[in-house]
Amino acid sequence: MDPMLTEPLEAAARRAEAELTRVRDDPPGRLQLAQRFYDDPRIATARPYGRAQLAFMEWEVRRGVLDPTTGKHVGSAWWRTVNETVLRDAVEADALRDQAGDVSAPRPNVERWMTFLDHPDPVTFYVAHNASVVDGFFQAAPLAVAETAAERTLMNLTLARVLFVQAMTASPRLVLGRLGPLGRAVATPRGDLVSVVVRRPDLYPDHYVLTPEDRRRVLDRLHSAEGELVAFIDDVMIAPRLRLVYGAAALAIDEPRLLDLLDAGRPSYPWGLPGIGAAPDRDDPWPHPRPLARVLQLFLAPLLGLPSSRKPAS
Repeated sequence: MDPMLTEPLEAAARRAEAELTRVRDDPPGRLQLAQRFYDDPRIATARPYGRAQLAFMEWEVRRGVLDPTTGKHVGSAWWRTVNETVLRDAVEADALRDQAGDVSAPRPNVERWMTFLDHPDPVTFYVAHNASVVDGFFQAAPLAVAETAAERTLMNLTLARVLFVQAMTASPRLVLGRLGPLGRAVATPRGDLVSVVVRRPDLYPDHYVLTPEDRRRVLDRLHSAEGELVAFIDDVMIAPRLRLVYGAAALAIDEPRLLDLLDAGRPSYPWGLPGIGAAPDRDDPWPHPRPLARVLQLFLAPLLGLPSSRKPAS
């Protein structure tokens, strides 16, 4: 490639690396870096889209997973890697906007963030954000093996939910049938849904490593208003159409490997990926469907476009 074209790309990559090096072991600094990205007055129209991402990062900081991997409280190498992947892509895209001249052919994920900055809307946001998240999942796959089984369940739940939200904004009728217009309004990253959900420790625990009580909460999703809503989304809306959701996301972000993260219709990350191998004899646990889930699914099948005989995943 022409050096005149690669120089802006290399400068942006160096700036992103410098920023990340500065905050790598500073969780509040990571959060501030993300906040600065959205607070840039040049992209005021993109600012509201940071609400969901920043709320999730606040949970990560509160939980301690972004802490250094040495010291009094040890963080998670897996969560740190995925978070850094998202930050790097966004910061590099922002840096490229400051470069003079042609910035052709940035990395695909950086280009997606640049598209979002130029044309902020829910679709471009989720394409950029989720492409970076998925890339982080693949990069960090070997690190997931060292986590507990319950932690891997939380990883898979997090990915399934964010991919479903993406599908709700990009293809609402595909995943929600006649309820599509309602789903698009609820799923907007400018809304409060993520902020509310991640502040519930019975859904997103505040401890790392997960305690036995946390594990029970992740798998049973204790009974609260928010817990019932998330259980409804998990059991009735997402579980019957996981392959559809992952397939739609794979097309949107051009990542066909996403479908490799499902086994018999259930999330199975990281097992089966190259270099990881098959799951241990006992699979990672999965949340227990609410007893009411089957009844609701049968009742809502015509609205959601589901076969009425289909059973929730277990």
